Amino acid sequence: MKRGESRQLLILLLIFAALLVAGLVVTTQQANQPAPEYPFLRVYPELSESEIVAVRLRNPNADQSFTMTRDQNGAWITPEGLPINENGVLIARTLALLPYSQKITVLPGVDLTEYGFSLNSRLYVEIILADGNTHGVAIGGLAPTQLTYYALVDDQSEVYVILRPAVEYLIAQLINPPTA
Repeated sequence: MKRGESRQLLILLLIFAALLVAGLVVTTQQANQPAPEYPFLRVYPELSESEIVAVRLRNPNADQSFTMTRDQNGAWITPEGLPINENGVLIARTLALLPYSQKITVLPGVDLTEYGFSLNSRLYVEIILADGNTHGVAIGGLAPTQLTYYALVDDQSEVYVILRPAVEYLIAQLINPPTA
């Protein structure tokens, strides 16, 4: 081997070794990163239950609704001032953690009846935050698997596939309001 060729081979080996070490460092750093806080996707990933100051659950088909707000001490009460049992905290937590399994992109003007949205939704949830911002979630029909519900969130163009237990819990609280 000529002296110039051996020098080039040595340089190539050094570059390969440097790339190998860099790859190992990146892989190690990724492995040492903490796991996500929740093992599921959240509709509102930055929302904490303490930010929620009012919630309204409404069934537009039955003209039925339940509203709860926080008083100055942070306790959940009805608009009439009646205290709400511990389920008020669970409602806020359910909405803050609202889990979904996937999002389906829907083009404007697409008929949403296949997702269970006819004239009205099955359940409509209004969330008011301490900073004055609001969120709305309209729950449509059950997905074919019967494990999830379809939902429209705020003014987003996707249909969310919300896990059934969260929706069923909110529906149960609307039917039997958690007043103390």
